[in-house]
Amino acid sequence: MITRVSQAIIHVSGLRHATPRNVHGSQPLYKHDNLPKRFSSTSSCRAIAYAGRLPQFTNMAITAQRKTADALVDAFNSMSIPDIIALRNPGCKRTILPYSLRYPPQSNETYRSQLQSIIPAFRNFSLTVYEIIEDVQQRKIIMHLKARADTAAGEYLNEYMWILKFDEEGMIEDQKEYVDVGVNRDFFPKLQKALMGMNEGEEPNGTEGKDVKDITLPGP
Repeated sequence: MITRVSQAIIHVSGLRHATPRNVHGSQPLYKHDNLPKRFSSTSSCRAIAYAGRLPQFTNMAITAQRKTADALVDAFNSMSIPDIIALRNPGCKRTILPYSLRYPPQSNETYRSQLQSIIPAFRNFSLTVYEIIEDVQQRKIIMHLKARADTAAGEYLNEYMWILKFDEEGMIEDQKEYVDVGVNRDFFPKLQKALMGMNEGEEPNGTEGKDVKDITLPGP
């Protein structure tokens, strides 16, 4: 869910682009008479400022794939593994990028297993959406997100760029996920150490009832 962020939407020939803005008041950020010449009142471009989730305009219906993308963020914010997997078609693959990290692509079952192993390590997990770009014709959505959570190794902060490809029914058929390489390099070893009980022999918070050797990284 996109919360507590005001955004400007530009819709040009099927391409939707959302950029975070700090907006005070209800006046739109852009008006036709203030737009560049290529965005005249006769063009197909429309720009509007809004707070929260993309509003439904009568001439700008939310696509099935956009609803799926919103639902995916909601599912992560509630840490619901069934809801996360249910938004993916049976052949969906998840690939963590850049390729230099050398993580193999994940099927739905592999991804489900990873989520089941690592979710206990995260508390108060939340995603914030900074930017969304939607290409309706290509059935793609790109999302720039920031993640935050509490863990046994301290505050978890990560940044993602999701490239989501959808099938004709609006289900995710491919997910490429750029992650913060620094977090993978520096934070996850500390978290792994904490989860292995090296913090003075104490059981890490959030892993009660689960053998820490079963927890695999990297995170969501």
